[in-house]
Amino acid sequence: MTDLEDEPLSVTEDGLWLPKRYAAAPCLIVRTPTKKVEYRLQGDWDQRRLAIGITVDDWDSDLFDGVRTAKIRNKKCLPDGDGPMVGLMIEGEDQRWFPVDLDGGESA
Repeated sequence: MTDLEDEPLSVTEDGLWLPKRYAAAPCLIVRTPTKKVEYRLQGDWDQRRLAIGITVDDWDSDLFDGVRTAKIRNKKCLPDGDGPMVGLMIEGEDQRWFPVDLDGGESA
């Protein structure tokens, strides 16, 4: 099993795979290009490794090319420059930005 702290985070159709530190947080905020989701996490950290509701569709180029309309809320997450990014913030701490693997990569 990979710790995920040093690798791009995998995003699949099922959700975003979280590093252990973020999966263990009681309150986590996740930022994608078009949304901010707040999770109040309960249960064991290993049951929370997958952030449901954050999927590859959040970085879908159709959102930005005018095919569909979406308000861009987090420009730092857009797939240009450094590639697609996701923002993770534990309540009371600073925002951190992570590259994402939109091909799904390996799930933890």
